[in-house]
Amino acid sequence: MSELSKQLWRNIMNIRTDSDDEDFVRYILEARSDYLALRLKQEPAIRQIYVDAAANVAQDIARLAPGASDLTRNHLRALEKSLTREAENIRRALEGRLRSDLQQATGLGGRSLQAHMTSCLQSAGLRLDMVRVQRGFGDVNTAAVEAIWARTRNGMKLSDRIWQTSDNARDNMRSIILDGVARGRDSVQVARDLEQYVKHGAATMAGDYPGMMARIGKRAPKDLCYEAFRLARSEMSMAFMEGMYAAGRVNPAYKGVRWLLSSSHPLPDVCDDLASADLYGLGAGCYPAGDEPPYPHPNCLCTVAPLVEDTKEFVERLKNWRDDPSSDQELEQWYNNIYQEKAAEKQNRLTQDIKELETGLEEEETTSSFPSVPKKTLERAMHDSDYISQQLNASHGDIVLQDMAKEVGFHKKPTLLSKEEMDAYIQQGNRELFRGIGGRQGEAETYVEQFKTGEYFAGKGVYGNGVYTAYGEDGMEVAKQFAGGVEKNVLRMALKEYAKIILYDALIEMQKLEFTALQEEERALRRKARREADRIYDETEDDDKVEEFLKEAAKKWEEMEKYRQVLADLGRYALYKGYDAIDIPSSRFMVVLNRGKVFVQK
Repeated sequence: MSELSKQLWRNIMNIRTDSDDEDFVRYILEARSDYLALRLKQEPAIRQIYVDAAANVAQDIARLAPGASDLTRNHLRALEKSLTREAENIRRALEGRLRSDLQQATGLGGRSLQAHMTSCLQSAGLRLDMVRVQRGFGDVNTAAVEAIWARTRNGMKLSDRIWQTSDNARDNMRSIILDGVARGRDSVQVARDLEQYVKHGAATMAGDYPGMMARIGKRAPKDLCYEAFRLARSEMSMAFMEGMYAAGRVNPAYKGVRWLLSSSHPLPDVCDDLASADLYGLGAGCYPAGDEPPYPHPNCLCTVAPLVEDTKEFVERLKNWRDDPSSDQELEQWYNNIYQEKAAEKQNRLTQDIKELETGLEEEETTSSFPSVPKKTLERAMHDSDYISQQLNASHGDIVLQDMAKEVGFHKKPTLLSKEEMDAYIQQGNRELFRGIGGRQGEAETYVEQFKTGEYFAGKGVYGNGVYTAYGEDGMEVAKQFAGGVEKNVLRMALKEYAKIILYDALIEMQKLEFTALQEEERALRRKARREADRIYDETEDDDKVEEFLKEAAKKWEEMEKYRQVLADLGRYALYKGYDAIDIPSSRFMVVLNRGKVFVQK
C-alpha cells in the first residue's frame, strides 16, 4: 500500500473512531467525496477558460497577418486590444466559476452537520418544521460565502485577486508572442506557440525550442493556468472548512473538528503540527468549537472533519428538552434564536443600518469622491512612504488610526465616574464594558492610567483596530484573562448614550458596497483610458503621447486603490465614517474608537 493510500485510510479510521454513529460517518465521507468530485471538475473547466482565450488571440493573430506573414510592430499594438479583451473574458469566466463552486463547497462543508441535526431531531420525535431547520443552515452558509468574498488578504479581496490573475495571464501571453516575434517566427507559428503553451505548458515548448525559457525567464510561468489553479484550490479548501465551522454554530451537538492531513501531503509543515498537537485535551489534531484552526497556507489540500456529541446521548437530551424546555438552556437558546428566529430584531436592526449606510453613500456620491474627514491623515497614509514604513514597523498600535482619531477629536480623554455613579448609569439600562490591560510588572498599571488621562492608543485586532472591550455576563472574566488575572488592571467602562455604534455585520456590508462601487469605477476608468490611448495612437502614432496620457490617467485609479488599502482595516474605516464604536454581538466585543464618548470608573 502506498503512503498516500495509508494516509487516506488513516483519515477514514480517525473519522470512524470519533463517532459510533455509522450514518454520521457516512454523511462526512459522502460530503467529502462530493467535494473532491467538484474539485476534479473545476480545474479542467478553468483550463478551458484559458484555452478559449488563447484560441481567440490566435485567431486575431491569423486575421492581422494572414498566411505566414511576419508580425510587425503595428500588429503587436493591435494585438494589445485582443489581449486586454481576453483578460477581461478570463476574469468574468473565472469569477463566475468560483462564485458557483464556492457556494457548493461551503454547502458541502456543512452538509454532514445539517444531515446529523435533521436525523437527531427526527429520532427524538420532535414535531419541528424541517424546512425551517434547513433554513437556519442555509442562512449561515450564505453568510460564510459572503465573508469569503469580503475577506481581504494583503489588502486585496477575492475579486481583486481574480482581476490580478487575469491581468497576469494577459502579460504571460504577451511574453510568448513577443518571444516568437524575436525568434523570427511567422504569424501561423506564433499562434500555434500560444495555443500549445496554454494547453500543455512551457515545458513542452522548451523541449521543442531550446533556450526559450532562458529568454523568457520569469516573465511566463511553466503553466499559464497555475496561478488560477492555486487561487481556486486555496479558496475552495477555505470554503469547505468555513462552511463546516458555520454549520457548527447552528448544531448544538457540534463540539469542534479534527484536522486531517491530505493524502497528497508532500513534505512536513505546519499541517503536520495541526494534525499532531493536542492543545485542548481532546486528542491529537482535535480543536473545540470556537477555536477551529484557520486555513494554514496557500495550496493546502488538508481538511477537517466535524466532532459531535455522542448521537444517542444527544437524542436523549432532545427528548428531555422536549418534555421540559427548562431542562436544557443550550437547546432552548437554539430553539429561540435559530429555529424560532427570535433574532429577527437583530436582523431588522442590521437591515436598517445597511439602508442608512446606502443612503449615506448616495449622498456622498453627489458631493465628493471621498469622505472629508479625517482627510489629512488619509492623504498622508496614501502618499507618504516614510509614514507607511513607520506604521509597518510598529509592533503593537495602529499609528494611522491614532492620528485619524487625533485629527477628528476622537482622542479626547474619557469622563471619569465614581463607582456609585457608574452603578447608577448601568442600572439605567446602559451597557457595561470591561477592558483588561496586560503587561510586565508595573507596565499594566501605567497603561491603565494612560487610557484614563494619557495619550490615545489604538491596538490591533481581528475585528478591526481600536480599543477592545468585552461585555455580557462573562465580560469581566474575559477582560481579566487579558489582564493576566489581575482584577485591578481591568477598566470598567460604558459608552455614552449618544455614542454612534455600528454593528460589525453592517460595517462589513457598508465597506463592501463602497469598495465594490470603487472597483467597478476603477475598471471603467481603465477601459476608457485604454480606448482613448488607442485613439491617440491611431491619430498621432506617437508612443510618447500615449505613454504620457496613460501615466496621467493611472493617477485616478491609483488614488482609489490607495484609499481602499488604507481603509481596508474595519476600525479605520468605521472611524473615517464617523462611528464611535463597533459592536460584535457574536463575540460580545465592543471596539471603541472614540475615547471621548466613554465613561470610565475611577
